[in-house]
Amino acid sequence: MSTYRYIAQRASQAPVRQLCHVLQVASSAYYAWQRQRNRALPEPAWQVAVREAFADHSQRYGTRQLRAEVQAQGHAVGRWRIRRVLKAHGLRAQQPRSFVPRTTDFDPAVRAAPNRLLS
Repeated sequence: MSTYRYIAQRASQAPVRQLCHVLQVASSAYYAWQRQRNRALPEPAWQVAVREAFADHSQRYGTRQLRAEVQAQGHAVGRWRIRRVLKAHGLRAQQPRSFVPRTTDFDPAVRAAPNRLLS
């Protein structure tokens, strides 16, 4: 049995720091092992739904729209939780480009119209 597993089993009987000290293990190493072990758990269904909805809408939906979409699917989840999931996966909503009207040719020598206010 590994030392960390032993500490995890005895954590309800004695403080973790004390167990780590007795076994000459850094408590930070134990907590790092515990975090790594928790990461191996399967991803919750609501997180999968968030990422699928984000991908379905061309990575344009923000947390408000994603929350409405995921709640319509039956998952009770809030905006801040969705925000943490998106950040953890490195996803950001892409903002659409602003509309800039093109009224003239790009050639600087060509003018759109003469300025009649100056005459």
